[in-house]
Amino acid sequence: MTKALLLTTMASLALSAMAMPQEFAPLNKVCREVTPPNADDEIIYDVPDGELTYFSRNCMEFAYDWEGVHRNEIKGSVVRQVKADDGTLYFSNPLADFPMLSWLKGSYDADGSIVIEGPQFIYEEYDDWNEVWISFYIVPMKQVVDESGMATYVATDDMKYVLKKTDNGYEAADPELLLSLASYGELTDMEGNPTGEMGYSWRGFGEYDILFSPREGSNGITPPAGAAIDKWVFQDEFETTLVDVAFDGDDIYLLGIDRGTEGDWVNGWVKGHISDGKVTIPSGSYIGINEAVSYFSYLWGAKIEYEYDDEGNETAIGSPLEEVVFDYDAEGKKLTLRDGYATCSMPEDFYVLTFYEGVSIYSQNRNVDTPPAKPYDLEVQPWDEYFGAGTMRFWIATVDTDGCLLDTDRLYYRFYINGELFTFTPAEYPNLGIDEDMVNVPYYLYDNWDIFSYYNYRTVYFHFELPAEGCGVQSMYINEEGKELFSEITSSGSGVESTVMQPEETSRSYYNLQGQRVGETYNGPVVCRIVYSDGSVKTVKRMRAGR
Repeated sequence: MTKALLLTTMASLALSAMAMPQEFAPLNKVCREVTPPNADDEIIYDVPDGELTYFSRNCMEFAYDWEGVHRNEIKGSVVRQVKADDGTLYFSNPLADFPMLSWLKGSYDADGSIVIEGPQFIYEEYDDWNEVWISFYIVPMKQVVDESGMATYVATDDMKYVLKKTDNGYEAADPELLLSLASYGELTDMEGNPTGEMGYSWRGFGEYDILFSPREGSNGITPPAGAAIDKWVFQDEFETTLVDVAFDGDDIYLLGIDRGTEGDWVNGWVKGHISDGKVTIPSGSYIGINEAVSYFSYLWGAKIEYEYDDEGNETAIGSPLEEVVFDYDAEGKKLTLRDGYATCSMPEDFYVLTFYEGVSIYSQNRNVDTPPAKPYDLEVQPWDEYFGAGTMRFWIATVDTDGCLLDTDRLYYRFYINGELFTFTPAEYPNLGIDEDMVNVPYYLYDNWDIFSYYNYRTVYFHFELPAEGCGVQSMYINEEGKELFSEITSSGSGVESTVMQPEETSRSYYNLQGQRVGETYNGPVVCRIVYSDGSVKTVKRMRAGR
């Protein structure tokens, strides 16, 4: 598998001097006054129940980073529309290349067009340097150009963005109008000089020439009733994990062959046909929604090649094939991929999200009574003054003691402190969202407050000082027959299996999730970088809220 993640590997289109000015400037390069935002407006995180519609969004977008403003073509971005009982429309994923959990509000016009009015409070970020919160708004904007050819965007007079109804969905009434991300504050002229006036500044993100096409949320494919679903191993150069496999005569059903990003699955099965020692799946087969990047996912056969630049950097390129082909060993219960395949965001357009090659899928015939392997590399920090907590960090083995992969939906872990089994209670650990006392922690449970998760690595915070050599962690697995199987306990102070952090701390620095250094008083998620006297470095992600 080649991790050609969409948001980092889509080709950035060079700004054409023929189509638009040669240089774009975001931030405070604006030049007109408009009505200020309502101070009482709140970001919409929860929307009412209503009629749900899925749209595939195609558009041209601007995205801003340390290298400047880039223009990209977007295809197949997921937009959920919820129509509430009062007729109000709510849209998820307001900007494809600026992930937000908030929703954008709209309405239907008399002719059935969608109307989005600005400004809408959509996002906020804490500026630790100036110790202020910065509010960001969705604002319809138009392009302006100065005499030197420098261009930017300013708010429109009516602050309306219209998507007119068509036979196949909706399209921008004005393809040049930008649905943009902006902040409100003192304006500058095109030279960056303060004007003394207040207004909206473009922040370098936005979309234009938007097209909404209806899509289904899932493909409706499931194995037939009575078909046995087994866990087979999915393996390539980058990953070894489990996927679901089912058979029905000459048909095979696979769930999980789009690994998405960070190993997340999408929500759909794909169906293949078995014939002449091979399995074939037609290109363009719909899988579902890749929630990790909020794009639709379609399966395509692909011929994958590599290009190299002058510095030796590798880029995967591919051409579409008519189908995905696996060689099938029925007796050995194994599929081996020929050529490669790609997940794409469009059914009839080879718009690649991720390439896969060297894939094999096979049955491992695990003994269901074999216990899980024990956790490893346990580190205990009895007390951290900054976080006000004792800490255990460790890796969870996702195999049994025979080396066979385990179904992580059935995998748990638990803690021992001074020989006693530890219990998490709803009162002491409210952020975990538990309703009753919990001893066995599900593998996937995390709250980014007391439990942090990164693949199979865990950081767990306890609301008291831990003993340096009296801590332990153990895995528990519920097998296919419902039987609980326990690993050995990995304890602190037990040699190579675990360690206690004893070196003296020499420095500590904090960064927000954008990688900017912040101070100790910063409120919000932080990445804390700790350097110790032995030269070791620990990086810890933690929510900081005056604690």
